[in-house]
Amino acid sequence: MQKRGQVTAFVIVGIVIILIIGLLFFMKDYYGVGVDPKVHIQGPLNSIKDEVSECVDSVVTPELNLIAKQGGDSNPSKFRLYDSRKVKYLCQNIPGEKKCLNSMDPLSKIEENLEKSLQNKLSTCVSKDLLKSKRGYTVRHSNPNINVKVLQETVLVEIDYPVEISKDGVTQKLSTIKREIPDSPLGSLYTVANDITNELAKTGYFYHLPYMLNKKGRIIIQVDKPYPDVIYKINKKDSNFQFVFAIEGEE
Repeated sequence: MQKRGQVTAFVIVGIVIILIIGLLFFMKDYYGVGVDPKVHIQGPLNSIKDEVSECVDSVVTPELNLIAKQGGDSNPSKFRLYDSRKVKYLCQNIPGEKKCLNSMDPLSKIEENLEKSLQNKLSTCVSKDLLKSKRGYTVRHSNPNINVKVLQETVLVEIDYPVEISKDGVTQKLSTIKREIPDSPLGSLYTVANDITNELAKTGYFYHLPYMLNKKGRIIIQVDKPYPDVIYKINKKDSNFQFVFAIEGEE
């Protein structure tokens, strides 16, 4: 009986030791007990950075595709409803003339349009729980600032998210997050759209087949004519990214 009692005591002591060790590991991992504050707060900071990056990737590509297929505008005021989308008029009808009035936005306006649209989506995309003060550290944050740069073959997105995490007098800040969107030649397709609208505004005519031949097949231009307007659909060879815009006709 005495030996059995000793074994039971050893088992109880062993369980208590395991529980204490487990508790210590939990306190160290969850609350950062005994851990350099700089090291501990880097964990939640990395979690926020990862979520912002995933959020950007999930919202940028669909928004970029929508804007490109609507003539460079997420919500145009003058448009042709085409394929269930509001396709913006980039050259407006001049009554009684073949020529049209070029109303194409500068590329900087499209960048600004993208920034505003992404700003709204990003503010609801990041988990609010990640931005709460807890586990012995304090989180301070304000609205993210987004900068979009449209290049010839890609689109760059920079997110400056003012997030600070502090613990025991140590503060870490979230670094600028940079994302490059694959298969997004918006800049080069914008240049083609600009060539088309300039020619239509100048002469009233644009011959897309000679233009494509001059580009050696690198640019594909499709033309549709839903009366009385004309729709241009532009993409690069072997690319699914498409820029679509409308030319206003006269009934």
